[in-house]
Amino acid sequence: MNKLYNRGRAFEYEVKKELERAGYFVIRSAGSHSPIDLVAISLGELWLIQCKTNAIISKEEENKLLELKKKLNAQIVMAYKQEGSIRYKWIPDMKEIPKPKRTLQESLPAS
Repeated sequence: MNKLYNRGRAFEYEVKKELERAGYFVIRSAGSHSPIDLVAISLGELWLIQCKTNAIISKEEENKLLELKKKLNAQIVMAYKQEGSIRYKWIPDMKEIPKPKRTLQESLPAS
């Protein structure tokens, strides 16, 4: 495996763990060669996530993601690293998203 692949995969797992700690159910799209790296689901939310270590997304990738947004009525998110911290932006407007802060306990329905 090459160095870039390993770095990208490690970042995907880092994002996955952060979202799971915030109460999302997260699936990694390993080896699929799709525009989606992670699918994150929480109460009433569906995020399709493209993880980028460099915060750059190509126009071709963006177009594929926007097609999925229309088909699935999902939020398209880019996760990237800046100054050692994971950040999130909506695609296509690239507005910063506050970090998810819920805990799993807070996300579960009351019993």
